[in-house]
Amino acid sequence: MSMRRFAAVTLFEFRRHLDVRGELVGLLLLVVIALLKLVSDSIVTREASSTVTVLAEGTSLAGMREGRFAFADQMPEGIAHRYPVLNKDESGYTLHVARPPSWLDELSITLGVLQRRHELASLGVTAIELQAIDSRQPIRVVGFDGHPLRQQGPLAALSIALVVLTTLSILGCLGMLFNGLLGERFGHATEMILSAVPACFWLDCKVTSSILHGLKTIAVYGTYSLVGWILFQGSLGDQILPTAGFAAFLASLFAFCLLGLTLWNWFFAACAAVIRSPHSAFRNSLAAFPLTMIIIGLGGMRAPEGGFMQLLSHIPFTSMAAMPVRMLYVDVPTWELLLSLGWLAVSALTLRFCAERSFQKAIVAPAETISSPAAPVR
Repeated sequence: MSMRRFAAVTLFEFRRHLDVRGELVGLLLLVVIALLKLVSDSIVTREASSTVTVLAEGTSLAGMREGRFAFADQMPEGIAHRYPVLNKDESGYTLHVARPPSWLDELSITLGVLQRRHELASLGVTAIELQAIDSRQPIRVVGFDGHPLRQQGPLAALSIALVVLTTLSILGCLGMLFNGLLGERFGHATEMILSAVPACFWLDCKVTSSILHGLKTIAVYGTYSLVGWILFQGSLGDQILPTAGFAAFLASLFAFCLLGLTLWNWFFAACAAVIRSPHSAFRNSLAAFPLTMIIIGLGGMRAPEGGFMQLLSHIPFTSMAAMPVRMLYVDVPTWELLLSLGWLAVSALTLRFCAERSFQKAIVAPAETISSPAAPVR
C-alpha cells in the first residue's frame, strides 16, 4: 500500500471523529468548572481562616491571640454557652463543645506553640529571641560548582501536566479506538471494509488516527492550560524556563509521552481484536488498567531516588509517568533513558504484531452470537 493511500485513509478516520464544536464546548465547560473551583476555593479558604473564639477564663491563655484562635477572658451574659470553653488542669487542657470541631488539630498545634513560648519565657528568653527561635531558617541550593540551582517545582508541574494530558488522551483513545473496533467487528462492517483494504493496513490507519487525536487533545488542552497559567501568573516567569538541559529534558518528556500514547493505543487495539463477544465485561474495566499504571508511576514522586522508582521507569506500562518524574530529581544516565525508550518502542511494536495477528484471526473466526430460545414443540 502506498503512503498516499495510507494518509488518505488515516485522514478520513481522523476527520470522522473530529468534532470542532464539541472541542469548543468542552473548553467552555472547563472554563466554567475552573471558575467554580476558584470561587469555591476562595470561599472555603476564607471560611477556614476565620477567627475561632474560645472562652479560656482562668487559664494563662486568657486574652491571647494566636493564628486563627482568640482566647477570650470572658463573654457577655447570655451567649457564653455558644462558644467553646477551654479549661486547664494538671493533666492538660479540656475543651467543652457541643460537637467535635473540625479545627481540633489546629488548636492542638496552637496550644503546643503557646505552651513552648510560655516555658521559654519562664526561663528568661526574650520576645526577640522567641521570634528568632520560631523563624524558619533559609536554605540555598547550589551545585558542586557553587552556582545556584533552580527549584524543580515548575519543571515538576510541567511534567505532571503533560503526563496528565497524555492520560486524558489515552482515555479518549480508548473510547474512540477500542469501542470503534468492537462496533465495526460485531456490527459486521469490518468485512465490507476489508474487501477493499487489507486487515493490517486498516488497523494501522485506525491506530494512527487515534494517536493523532491523542496529540490533538494534548495540544488543545495544553494550550488552554498554558493560557490559564499566563492569566493567573501574569507571565510565563523565568522560573519555568531553565537554561542548561531544558531542551533535552523537554525532548525526553515528549518522547516518553508519545511512545506511551502509542503503546496504549496498540494495547487497546489488541484487546479489541481478542474479545470474542460484544457482551464481554472486560470492556467495562479496561480503563482502570492504564489509570492504575500511570498512578503507580506518579506515586513514586515520594521517593524518586529509590530502587522501586528505577524499576518502574523501565517497565513499559509505567515508564511514561515514572521516568519523567525520576529525571527531575536523579541524574539519570543517557543509556538508561535510551533503554527505557527502547523498551517502550519494542513493546509497542510487539503489541502491534499481536493486534494485527489477532485482528486477522477475529475476522475469519465467527463472533459469538446470542441464540434465540427454541420454539416449544407441540
